Amino acid sequence: MKKLLLLLLITCIIDARAQVSITSSAGTTEDFSSLAASATAALPSGWKMSAAGAGTTATYSAAGNLTTTTVQASSGSPTSGGRYNWGSSATERALGFMTSGSVASPNSIMVQYKNDIVNTTITDLTISFDYERYRVNTAAAGITFFSSQDGLTWTAQTAGDSGAFSTGTSSYNFAPTAVSKSVTLSGTNIAPGASIYFRWLFNTTGSNSQGIGLDNVVVGTLVLPVRLIDFTANKNNLSFSTASESNNSHFSIERSANGKDFVNIGRVAGAGTSNEVRNYGFTDATPLKGFNYYRLKQVDFDGRFEYSKVVSSYVGNKVFEATVVSAQSDLLRLNVFSQISDEASISVYDMNGRMISTQNVTLVENDNEISLSSNLLNGIYVIKIATSNGEQISKMLNIR
Repeated sequence: MKKLLLLLLITCIIDARAQVSITSSAGTTEDFSSLAASATAALPSGWKMSAAGAGTTATYSAAGNLTTTTVQASSGSPTSGGRYNWGSSATERALGFMTSGSVASPNSIMVQYKNDIVNTTITDLTISFDYERYRVNTAAAGITFFSSQDGLTWTAQTAGDSGAFSTGTSSYNFAPTAVSKSVTLSGTNIAPGASIYFRWLFNTTGSNSQGIGLDNVVVGTLVLPVRLIDFTANKNNLSFSTASESNNSHFSIERSANGKDFVNIGRVAGAGTSNEVRNYGFTDATPLKGFNYYRLKQVDFDGRFEYSKVVSSYVGNKVFEATVVSAQSDLLRLNVFSQISDEASISVYDMNGRMISTQNVTLVENDNEISLSSNLLNGIYVIKIATSNGEQISKMLNIR
């Protein structure tokens, strides 16, 4: 039992330092100054180094990862291979490697960033950093950069690669010239509580190694200006809600008769910046007869905007309608509009009148998105929908 409790305690300690927390849209910076001038410095929270020579296959959660340095160098002519705490003073440090016959290459530095911004998705992310060379030597050296959504599968981000460092006679420079890199990742969409991982793969060949460090890592974020959590249409009445807003000027209400061509029919003021749920409503005073399609255009104070999903509502006397969204051999997708909640059966027939499949569904008021599993050969079929109050609809399907 004592061993189990100890193991749980160790696990909790590891988890507690398992990521760098992003708590605001300002992002975060790491300059490794916490390493000070220590040969056995603990890495900052969320940072890891691979075991010697394991850099190419390193994953963030691998058991062989290490969280301390083995060598510190601020002057002189160090020759040992190891995980280096490089620097010119106790407050100006960099994290990296120098390899040797006993410390293999390549090696990786890895980090996990977690989105802890309340109710906010990070849509885009920028990361900048410096590569600093402290020792020139005769062996080839270069660093490649990767990102990951899970810390297991890595995607190359070549804009962050160092390129090849020039070789030369062994010499040291503890006021190094930096190679600065900046990478923009668009469409990351990191939800609250989710993470993104980065890996720098140092290939310093092995013996006659150059000494290189990573420094001044700055992560910046772009968050969704508005997190829309609900948008519905009931006849000509629209309702929508937001979980959070940032720099939100207003919502333009747009309507379409065909779901493609939209016009502006109104405006609702936004809340500016808010981290609480806010509810909005809008009434279309002159709805079109038949189907009306609506979307929201959310506009920031600086003029940037984005669109919501499209919702639809029916105005008129028709009670029941169905539209075939798509027809494939293995799946049928339907949009069934009903002005009342009702039970219905959906059946598929071939051209000889034989029933291929049937399914009972419960329709709710307004639009119903229905998917039906099917096993149909190429050809023409008829889909029939019948409600409990006796209404029926037939649609032709062409499976290709």
